[in-house]
Amino acid sequence: MERWLSLTVSKLVSSKTVHISIPKRVVKRAAVRNRIRRVLREALRLDPFFQEDKVYLLKVSSLPKAVDLAMAKKALGAFHD
Repeated sequence: MERWLSLTVSKLVSSKTVHISIPKRVVKRAAVRNRIRRVLREALRLDPFFQEDKVYLLKVSSLPKAVDLAMAKKALGAFHD
């Protein structure tokens, strides 16, 4: 499986925060970058593994083959192990 997503987690005092980094050199079109951000946020919201008291930094290193919720859930599921 191709690794296109990386995750960094740190402690936070208040509520859950998600930062998503998608460099312009990786995904040229802003509409595609925004779509990936929206899909990743929704997948994080639906996943009970991710806790409320953490800061999550997601970094996209390459363009995924498909930009949909199933793809995001599969990529985030790799971090559960």
